[in-house]
Amino acid sequence: MTTIHTPQSTLALSTLKELQREAPVVGDKALIDLVNGLQVNRDLLRFRQRQGGLSRLIDRMNGNERRRRLVLDLNLSEAQEALCGWVAELCDSLRVSQTALTYTQQSLLEAREAIRRQALDLQVHATALHALSHRLDQLAADLHTRLEALEARVQRLEAHETINRAVSAWASGRTYGGFHRIIQIVLLAREVISDSNLFWHTQSDCSGELLNLLADKIVAECPDLSETSFSLKYLLDQTWGSMNGDKLEMAAWLLDMRSAPFQRLPHLSHLFVLGATLEFAILPEEARPSQPGLCAIELYRAQIGQIPYLTDRRRFIRAVIEETAYDCRRMAEKKYE
Repeated sequence: MTTIHTPQSTLALSTLKELQREAPVVGDKALIDLVNGLQVNRDLLRFRQRQGGLSRLIDRMNGNERRRRLVLDLNLSEAQEALCGWVAELCDSLRVSQTALTYTQQSLLEAREAIRRQALDLQVHATALHALSHRLDQLAADLHTRLEALEARVQRLEAHETINRAVSAWASGRTYGGFHRIIQIVLLAREVISDSNLFWHTQSDCSGELLNLLADKIVAECPDLSETSFSLKYLLDQTWGSMNGDKLEMAAWLLDMRSAPFQRLPHLSHLFVLGATLEFAILPEEARPSQPGLCAIELYRAQIGQIPYLTDRRRFIRAVIEETAYDCRRMAEKKYE
């Protein structure tokens, strides 16, 4: 029988690995040769089992038996070496793969743990940021409230300063000289209330406080007006009778109420009768009524609304101030509509 030699008998395991890296088909060819070698061994064993005693004796005599046994042993040896090498290589490969898998698993576990810690940190930071944001909102609201309070206080102080400055100038005679005391009061009230700082407060909760302050200061500077009730008609007639022609005409022009909308006049009773009295007073003597003040009162009562015939110093001054504040607000609202 012909001897079959396989590549495993001439190639070391390391050489086979190197050849397989260079030519991947080497591994397939070696496997085929290994299978062929096993097939040859199986055929030889079957031949020996069928061989009779005489044939075995003849084979021993001519050496065929010995050669077949050598081939069989060589093929078995080479097959075992190849299998051992492949098993070793497979074990090494599995070991490397298992090491890589273990390292990868460890890395993934570490990554998962890091992600979990990061998520917890983010949650903690988000909670802290939410609490900080809430606190900042509270601080902002508190600061806004305090700033509003400070601004209101500054506005109130400025309004007080405006009142004190205007009343002091009037009381010293530096303003509104030559006008009757009642005309001076009306013009002073309009000056103070028309000031932007005080006007801001006349629309706020402290407007009553400032108007009372202004009324108290004016009342204190008018000792010539009676504290008890007196006739409003008498006061109006005194107003125009004590002024010369130029001051009278100027006062009538400054206190003119003809341009005021009719719907406002029910809230401007004292200013209306005062302006109407001055309008009657500047008429030519032949057209002027004998009692301009009484005519103004009756005109108001007949066409607009009620107004008392009697008044006193505080009531009259307070009414003039409140009506002036109302008129200033309405004019400002119309301006910014």
